[in-house]
Amino acid sequence: MSGSQVKRLVKDMKANGFDVNEPVDVAIVNGKAIIIDGHHRAEASVKAGIKNIPVRIHEVTKEQGDQILREAAEARVRY
Repeated sequence: MSGSQVKRLVKDMKANGFDVNEPVDVAIVNGKAIIIDGHHRAEASVKAGIKNIPVRIHEVTKEQGDQILREAAEARVRY
């Protein structure tokens, strides 16, 4: 998603709030919430000044959690 698309999301959220039908997907890994889907919606909500957003919590195994952390680290390196 481009910066201009995030800006459009921010504008929409300021006008209409966060779409509760599209919660951010989060996994709890080692006691920390890790976003697994909805990074741009979360970013836009912060920029729109929305303090609370709906999230869907996913229970993951240790192996799944380790994979999520590896993928998050790889994404940080790429971007």
